[in-house]
Amino acid sequence: MPAKKALKLAGLQPVHFYAKDALSIFSSNAYTAGMAALVTYDVENLINKYELLTALSLEGINGNIAPFLEPVHAIRPYYGQGVSARHVMNALQGSYLLDTSPKRALQDPLSFRTASQISGATRDALQDLKRDLTIQLNSSDDNPAVVVDIRPSKEASPQEKAYYVSNGSLYGAVIPTASFEPIPWVLDIEKLNIALGHLSASSTQRIVKLSAFCINQISRFLSPDQATIAFAAIQKPIMYLNTEIQQQSIPVSTISYPVAGEIEDTATNSLLVVQHLNKITDNLYQIMGFELMHASQAVDLKKLQTPTLALGKQTLRLYSAFRKTVPFLKKDRELTPDIKKSYQFIRHYGITPF
Repeated sequence: MPAKKALKLAGLQPVHFYAKDALSIFSSNAYTAGMAALVTYDVENLINKYELLTALSLEGINGNIAPFLEPVHAIRPYYGQGVSARHVMNALQGSYLLDTSPKRALQDPLSFRTASQISGATRDALQDLKRDLTIQLNSSDDNPAVVVDIRPSKEASPQEKAYYVSNGSLYGAVIPTASFEPIPWVLDIEKLNIALGHLSASSTQRIVKLSAFCINQISRFLSPDQATIAFAAIQKPIMYLNTEIQQQSIPVSTISYPVAGEIEDTATNSLLVVQHLNKITDNLYQIMGFELMHASQAVDLKKLQTPTLALGKQTLRLYSAFRKTVPFLKKDRELTPDIKKSYQFIRHYGITPF
């Protein structure tokens, strides 16, 4: 939609530039910060759904809830992992995993056991970004800074006083700044990119384990019978997506070259960093779609063995809604439509706030 039409529909008047207003708009971090804010919202939703999906995957392997219990996190009180563990346990309320089982492993693979630690660290990284990005969005990064209604202190040096101006009843200061430097929140994004890389690696490994008979105790590649290939051939795109995420999680903010007559000799590549975050988020949703396919298939096969198998209240809601979009794999079929639908489903699934 053209900006002129959007402003009219919103009942707003176009901005009329004055003095150096145009410089403040065009020479700023507004575009990158705006993109970062939008992706930050996506990532927060992703983490919530990731933890719910982790709970469903645990049900797919008859997983052990011990690593998510409150006493475990009380003795090692990292904030984010405590929140993540509570979310997983909340999702499992009513699940068969809360009952004892002689077939349950004492310790599951690390991609299951450390899920709340990894998801929690990602939560902490996200909170750091939200804090610093909020400062960025609610303050001026202008250069020079125009500060009105201030006068120099009595102790101000001659150099400091040189930045102050007055004209009758008007007074203030015009001070050169480096406030345009976005490194506080750019580093937060790079940390978040790395954390999401760990989420991706764990999800990828859970998918592999869900397909392994030695872990799921059902069948190889989650096949419903010996004549069906099932998910044997779809691990390759998962590995590709994970590899791409790992490549994009590598920091790039330290790479720069002097420009503008050797004056602008450092940079953060902030836009590239945010673009990486956006791509990582989308790729991770695709991997989560694959994990949802595998976890749901594992649950289906377990239900065939035990029709009374109980899922958690929240995992049952997720599983039931998904099965209306992608049905149980009873026999081999083209999986490309299932893969696309699974990605779209988990990307847009509306989760009840924890």
